[in-house]
Amino acid sequence: MNAQYEIKSRIDKDIDKRFKYQCLEDFNCLFEIMKKNDRIKEFIRTEYHSGGELRRGDVAALSINDETLSMECESSKPNKRSVNKQARYCMNIYEDREMPVKPIMFVTKSYEEEAYRVDWSTNGPYSESLIYSFKDIDGDKQLKIVKEKLDKGKRFNRYDIVFLIWAPYTRYSISKKKMLLEISNILNNANLNQETRMQLKAFHKEDCIRLLKKEDQEEVWKVIEMITPEGTKIVEEIINEGKIKGIKEGMKKGIKEGKREGKIETIKHLLKINEKTVAKKLMKEMNITEEEINKT
Repeated sequence: MNAQYEIKSRIDKDIDKRFKYQCLEDFNCLFEIMKKNDRIKEFIRTEYHSGGELRRGDVAALSINDETLSMECESSKPNKRSVNKQARYCMNIYEDREMPVKPIMFVTKSYEEEAYRVDWSTNGPYSESLIYSFKDIDGDKQLKIVKEKLDKGKRFNRYDIVFLIWAPYTRYSISKKKMLLEISNILNNANLNQETRMQLKAFHKEDCIRLLKKEDQEEVWKVIEMITPEGTKIVEEIINEGKIKGIKEGMKKGIKEGKREGKIETIKHLLKINEKTVAKKLMKEMNITEEEINKT
């Protein structure tokens, strides 16, 4: 297995992680923004033992209409393997709950009904899979909405967050590079909590590898890794805290050594909040080694 294939396989799995993260945000919002009528009432377990093996689907839930939903996310188009895999999940859910199962497959690429149709058994306890493509989301329209909110200083709602999660896989007229640059700039300046911001940035770092040519990746990465206004404030506070601690240490070790201790504390805090680029730059300027940083 070559390195490029390993990276691609990892990113494909990370798409599943993003799909499950969506559940933590608001899954019904995803249905709404895709203009689908399904609505979730509660999530149900996805792990089942079958043939002596533990099988785990992406997401399973009960709808407000008391339908049992089996939902999988594919990082491409549906194929025979993915359809058969979901069929096994549906059977496991059916055996556990004794209720017919409605399979829904979310895909990141366009889906053409005739060109990619896969036959399903119509005699089983589940229906033919519904294919929901993220290309059904109007990326141009949603991007305009979040940019206008950003310009007016308005907070983003749950629909905006859903779009920011999946933006690179929606339908839009600009290039993939331009979309990732737009989203990265929005994340750097939007009124978001830091945890959400960093999670979305992590998703879009993966998107750079998946969607962009190597020569375009670096430019987007630089924007993704920029310190946000909130991050800048945090860094300033950390620097001041580091200076104070450094001065205290300086009373014992000398002013010069005290300033160095302050810088080390600053770097430690930067690493804790995932501002690695700034931390490494500071380490280089101060000639501080990783061994010094790792000392307790």
